[in-house]
Amino acid sequence: MKNSFNILPTTDWYFTRRFLSLFALVFLALVVVIICADLMQKSDEFSRYANESGKGTMVVIAMIIEYYLTFAPAMVFQDMMPLVTVLAGVITVTTAAIHNEFVVLRSSGVSLVR
Repeated sequence: MKNSFNILPTTDWYFTRRFLSLFALVFLALVVVIICADLMQKSDEFSRYANESGKGTMVVIAMIIEYYLTFAPAMVFQDMMPLVTVLAGVITVTTAAIHNEFVVLRSSGVSLVR
């Protein structure tokens, strides 16, 4: 009797899990790089605001965190998602090709089109 909960075959779960893990890794790496680059670019503005306003450093740090919490969603969904998806897909397929996983799939009778 077939398991009714198994929607995808094992190989599909394998490649899906691999793609999603690489997606998360590439996503986090790009978010960190972009926020660090933006912080370096805007550090003069933040320090100028801190000196002119006379507010404490904790208030300025809270302002910086609030700025990036409001800036990050637009950056992520408009600019980064397509790039992250393509990079994760390319890395998934490349590592599978390097480790000859497509040869194993083909020899077991699975079509490469699938």
